Amino acid sequence: MAKKKIELVNGMDQSNLEDAVLAAIEKRIGAPVAVFESANYGVVAIERLTGRDADRVDWDEVAAELARTTGVGVTCVANCDWTFDDRPDEEATYVAFACPGVEAAGYAHDEYRDLLSDDYDPATAPSQQDFDNLKKAQRIVKEYLIELDGRRGKLIAAGKSDAAPTDEMVDVEELKKLLVTERDAVKAVLELDFARAIALSAKEPEAPAPGM
Repeated sequence: MAKKKIELVNGMDQSNLEDAVLAAIEKRIGAPVAVFESANYGVVAIERLTGRDADRVDWDEVAAELARTTGVGVTCVANCDWTFDDRPDEEATYVAFACPGVEAAGYAHDEYRDLLSDDYDPATAPSQQDFDNLKKAQRIVKEYLIELDGRRGKLIAAGKSDAAPTDEMVDVEELKKLLVTERDAVKAVLELDFARAIALSAKEPEAPAPGM
């Protein structure tokens, strides 16, 4: 479907936001997508991806990229039925940027449909390398759990252990929940230092300084 250019929303130009969304998606699926009319500045709606195209898009990666390239935070990505005044609804996906009015319009967050694991701010948005490192760390954790399970199986077969998971397996299982922003813990996994990764991941976040 051909791109439909929507330049002004409530008198404000959001073509840079639309262009960034369209470029990020086209880069991943190798084809253009349609952008729909939006009545809210900072909300960009595109045709919903399906099948293999949907599988090629990691929305957390897209949102972080958009925050970095546009200089505007991304607070929500969600699937919805996009309503028009003069034609039937379309299945769509919208990207909500941190722009004035987006929160009041109800697009900034969607507890049940949000496709993002977190908001992304231009100053702190993870790089593509951060996401690549996380994926590699997730593969390493999965392989290590298989190795630990194999060791446990041998011990059980030899009558040296019961069938309960070892403490290490329980701790390593938690590493599957690592976030892309936990860079130090991810790095520790990449270095095969699982004890350090577990300690870093379990560390409570520091309380903000007074007045922050």
